[in-house]
Amino acid sequence: PAAAPAEVNVKEVSDPATITGANVIFDTQNRIRFTISADALGEGVTVTLNGTPVTPRQGEDGKYYVETGALSPLAYNTVFTLKVGDVTAKYSLNSYAYRMQDNASIGALVRAAYAYGVAAEAYKNAQ
Repeated sequence: PAAAPAEVNVKEVSDPATITGANVIFDTQNRIRFTISADALGEGVTVTLNGTPVTPRQGEDGKYYVETGALSPLAYNTVFTLKVGDVTAKYSLNSYAYRMQDNASIGALVRAAYAYGVAAEAYKNAQ
């Protein structure tokens, strides 16, 4: 994605000390993973993904994660909103593709994922 619509390049985090990362997990089912600081998960802190309460899981590395479900290629441009208390992060698969398109190790993969999403949307709209 050499040029992208404004919504594709979304990686907004209102407090990077609370929500410390947002990435894409490429696997048989692609999904977005948000990383949350353990310090942010105190008593009574509500965590939601697109308005639905979720429970962050602790990884083997001690960090806390919230992941989306499997993403259809039609959802690659869908912006997911994670809220941890009053802190918000917004991210999409295409956000990641746009940010990483020139990366030597993963650039070809993200460009292919972006193209696949665009093709799926075109096919759906042609029906």
